[in-house]
Amino acid sequence: MTAAATGVAVGAASATAIGSGNFVVNDGSNSYGGMYVNTSAVGNSFYGFAHNGDVVGWMEVDTASNWKLLVESTTVMTARPNGNVSIGTTNQEGGA
Repeated sequence: MTAAATGVAVGAASATAIGSGNFVVNDGSNSYGGMYVNTSAVGNSFYGFAHNGDVVGWMEVDTASNWKLLVESTTVMTARPNGNVSIGTTNQEGGA
């Protein structure tokens, strides 16, 4: 799906923008609603953010199931499956 003009709402089961979001996925149930980004076993899933076409950051889950927040290509936070979280440090095991 693509929107050819700025401000055009594009959606799955919805064509109505929500807030500033013009891409909407509508589940319509009274339970969880959402979407998945699926890659192969060796690919990282990500959701990116850009301003005026320039990438400014993204969230990704790597093949070890680490969730990372990157800003301007720098990892600023990592959350691991064991619960350890690193913010602004290269100590990937977390601290006390």
